[in-house]
Amino acid sequence: MGKLKVLFLSVCISVGGGKVLSQPYPVPDCAQYSVRDSLVKRYITDGAVKAGVSYTDARWPLYCDSILSICAEVAEAYQLKALPYTKYGNYLIAMPLIDKAVLYDTLQFLPYRAFIKGIFAKDYDGAIADFSLCQRLSGSGGVMDHSFSFYLGLCYMENGDDAMASRYLSEDIAMQQGRGPEAQAHFNAWLYSGIVQMNLGHLDTARSQLQKCLDQYPQHPEGNYYMAAVLFRMGLLVEGKKYASAGRAGHAAGYRMNEDNLYYVNYPKQVSSSDFDALLPGERN
Repeated sequence: MGKLKVLFLSVCISVGGGKVLSQPYPVPDCAQYSVRDSLVKRYITDGAVKAGVSYTDARWPLYCDSILSICAEVAEAYQLKALPYTKYGNYLIAMPLIDKAVLYDTLQFLPYRAFIKGIFAKDYDGAIADFSLCQRLSGSGGVMDHSFSFYLGLCYMENGDDAMASRYLSEDIAMQQGRGPEAQAHFNAWLYSGIVQMNLGHLDTARSQLQKCLDQYPQHPEGNYYMAAVLFRMGLLVEGKKYASAGRAGHAAGYRMNEDNLYYVNYPKQVSSSDFDALLPGERN
């Protein structure tokens, strides 16, 4: 494939005795969502994707720039241009691009920016501010499979404010359970709520909530790890070792928290094989 060039809005036409002038196309109405969507389709869906150019390819930003050379207000183009920098941790470049996406489409991209701040960049204060604004603008919405309350709980937990973390994680669980008589809260909601209750010293509640995590996902490495930690604190050493061993086995077998972006970033309180070694000193798989 030849070198991709940014598309400029002009064509050459012949006039008079063959003289060539540059004649601009009519400027599209960039305020129209249909125009923005059509540009994303043309240059990303029908352009980069069909050409086999992914966000890991050095040509990817040029496809995004082709959109922005036509309409500088296409929020999605900024988010897409930021994608490779976001995935690989270059937030110095990524965040100003994501800020532009939020500027041009706040309702769609503010939750995304909040997620990137909280999970990727570990900017918990910034994420709390953004998620709180998301709640004011959109109510009980969510992003990346979880509610705004879920992420607020994680950010407060990581900031060391377990009381606020408990409030928001309880709110998230209540919302999920309120969807119907058979509705279950996500196992990671129970995981994080259990961890927060452990931090607060509410060991019986922590044990109960972590068990609800494991009822859904018995091999959950973090669920087993923190259940073992709770049981050890309660003096139940034999039972605790069983959960620690189960968690270590699950981790060794490749089980993880089942969040979409784990390939790129560690989630709060995620555990490693060395954590299990510390929990079970002197024991090997």
